Amino acid sequence: MALEFIDYPLESYFKNFVNNNFDITTEYMSGYLFEEPGYSFIKLMEDRHCCGMSPTHPLAMKKKITIDDLRGQKVLMYARGITRADDLLRDYITATAPDVEIIDIGHYGSSLPLRCELEGLILIYYSMYWKSFPSLATLPIDISMDFPIDIGLGYKLDSNQAVKQFIELAEEMFQVFRKKDSHPASRAERR
Repeated sequence: MALEFIDYPLESYFKNFVNNNFDITTEYMSGYLFEEPGYSFIKLMEDRHCCGMSPTHPLAMKKKITIDDLRGQKVLMYARGITRADDLLRDYITATAPDVEIIDIGHYGSSLPLRCELEGLILIYYSMYWKSFPSLATLPIDISMDFPIDIGLGYKLDSNQAVKQFIELAEEMFQVFRKKDSHPASRAERR
């Protein structure tokens, strides 16, 4: 088995997966793809949305961002159709706070912090990426609805035996990690 990390632009990522350029996807953006026959997805963990903004933004000093805080703001978030979680959050924002201007992005590019700084924008992204944008003030979103982001492994049902074994092993290892992580002693050891 060869393990190789391949970085494709988002717009061609799943096209390359479907065209057999790689066997396993570790992305969370595949919610729609894995509804198609012939594909499967195992969820290994969840993430949540957060807001990133310039440290000089008026909301940057808050502890968390509410839907009311977003009213009248311009926010950057994934374009519709990329992720299920973002689409659900977008629908909620649009219905609850129609005065929020949503600006579509196709990926989390390195220019986003500069756009936030220069244009006073708020980036809605996944909390696991907070270290990728160290110049942004990152705050959790506190809304009445919860739109978890499923993270795991996607694969084709007709994959070869090596891929199926890798998927099984990854799922087993995650279960072991989850059990260990939930044990009170293991949490205390990390402190």
